[in-house]
Amino acid sequence: MPLLQTWLDEVDIPTVLDTVKIHFPHLTDWEYHNDGDDYWGFTVWGEFTLCPDEEMAPRFFITFSLGPDGWQGDLTVGKPAYCWTSVDVGDADLLNAPPCATLEEAIATLRQAMHSLAQAVAGA
Repeated sequence: MPLLQTWLDEVDIPTVLDTVKIHFPHLTDWEYHNDGDDYWGFTVWGEFTLCPDEEMAPRFFITFSLGPDGWQGDLTVGKPAYCWTSVDVGDADLLNAPPCATLEEAIATLRQAMHSLAQAVAGA
């Protein structure tokens, strides 16, 4: 797979936001960072909590980043993968999907990993 540009042209960002919102309709507060310096690149994340009215409820984040190897999806708790801190303060990296050629492929790959995790935890 050839190395890709790691940021997006501003005209492409609304399409990415629409895509992630369609695939993850229960997530809220979608944000993104778009940096052309190849260090951070483009990253988009949304938040989910089972109890949104509880201030101390765990916050889960789905993050998609565009790196030199393609799109990668992550599932974290506490902070989005973009704003990583430490497990010591309640953050945890739950799933990292491998890089994919397209955002849609990265979404499908992360969803499959989340499905497998849910089945394993539920004992299904």
